[in-house]
Amino acid sequence: MRLFRLPTFLVAPVIGVVVTLSIASANIRTQFEAPSVDLEAQRCLALNVYWEARSEPELGQRAVAAVTLNRVKSEAFPNDVCAVVRQGGERRNRCQFSWWCDGKKDDPNDVKAWDSAQRIARLALIDQDKQQMDDPTHGALFYHATYVKPTWAERMVKTKRIGQHIFFVHDTQKNPIASTQLSQGEQAKSQTRVRLRAGEVSLASLN
Repeated sequence: MRLFRLPTFLVAPVIGVVVTLSIASANIRTQFEAPSVDLEAQRCLALNVYWEARSEPELGQRAVAAVTLNRVKSEAFPNDVCAVVRQGGERRNRCQFSWWCDGKKDDPNDVKAWDSAQRIARLALIDQDKQQMDDPTHGALFYHATYVKPTWAERMVKTKRIGQHIFFVHDTQKNPIASTQLSQGEQAKSQTRVRLRAGEVSLASLN
């Protein structure tokens, strides 16, 4: 059997082409590989989006995801997604998000809405890891439904209304906890216990 051999002057260019194509292929694979996220964090965030805002437009669902992740970054709240979502425990009217302590099953029953919530949660976590999170709430840590008027909202500054939710940040003039005169460490020490008052849907209040 006669083997075909390339002339010597063609060997180097061919090898160069093969190497270039291999590198390009690897780059394409890397570019399109799905970024990894913490699956437990994704599920907790998706459940919060689902139960808090599944009837809201996508922007409203992204807003709930943003508030959850803003709390993770805040010294006033736990630094873990699931811990933020479950804060306060399952005792009725003690949790931060009412669905967690309403005594009902937490398994999603709307397939389409659950798929949407998972997608939004995943993208929010990916963007957070890249420090590119698009926050439609402008840094809000709190929100309430438009059909309630909690007293704690008087001590906050409204950032935006999205769908049926109104979003808030601390009022640095009325709330000494958020005063710019305090260092972050002092703010953490001065932070009062955050809890959900009976009748105030899905919201935390400061005492």
